[in-house]
Amino acid sequence: MVERFFSGNSPSLPDDSMMLLSGPPSSGKTSLLFQFAFNTVVNSDDKSVVFICSRRKLDTKPPFLSRGVDPSSHVFNRIQMKYVEDEEGINKFFAAFHMHDVFPALVIIDDLGEFCDER
Repeated sequence: MVERFFSGNSPSLPDDSMMLLSGPPSSGKTSLLFQFAFNTVVNSDDKSVVFICSRRKLDTKPPFLSRGVDPSSHVFNRIQMKYVEDEEGINKFFAAFHMHDVFPALVIIDDLGEFCDER
């Protein structure tokens, strides 16, 4: 499983697959997911990745990048940051998903539990 995050190879996940990453606070989950997004974009032909997260959280605790990753790289232009503040923002994003001309290679939701109401 770890090879999918750090290897230079494209992820070998089926188109309809879903992956859940969990761990304690400040354990590096966001950094790991952002690295996965970067690796996916590097190995996808002109595909993009959508990274859904809270702007407030990302501004206070930005993800770390692996050594050798240039933060000014043009590759980051293909990682589309989508900032949402609640479950409604995520619902609106996916309600309009069918309107994309080109679907992203990957959609990542960082801290999904933080967006959802406790029920």
